[in-house]
Amino acid sequence: MPFFKAVRIGLLGGFGVFSAACIGVSLLQQFMDIPDPVMSFFGIFILGLSSFFSAYFSTQLCRTKGLIQGLICGFAVFMILCVFSIIFSAPELSFDILKKALAIIICGSVGGIKGINTKKTGL
Repeated sequence: MPFFKAVRIGLLGGFGVFSAACIGVSLLQQFMDIPDPVMSFFGIFILGLSSFFSAYFSTQLCRTKGLIQGLICGFAVFMILCVFSIIFSAPELSFDILKKALAIIICGSVGGIKGINTKKTGL
């Protein structure tokens, strides 16, 4: 499968993971009073999880350049986050966005490496 087609499909899979995790946390928050710092952690965790699975799915389809695919998927997830952040809130550069960027790109890289080093699944 071509490299960038695999990345696009991986990003769609990561969006599915992102959506499911957001729904799960929303349901959890509906029944429990979760403090803001914990919700902030959940936000970063969900972004890292979606980046990891984007890269993992991508490298399962195109079995080359796992680290590069992971970096591309992580960067793409971060850029999507930036676009939505600009659209829905006031854009500001802060330490929080740098933490998110670092977590997303590292998780994407790890997902790419994990995906390339595991046996090919039925994706």
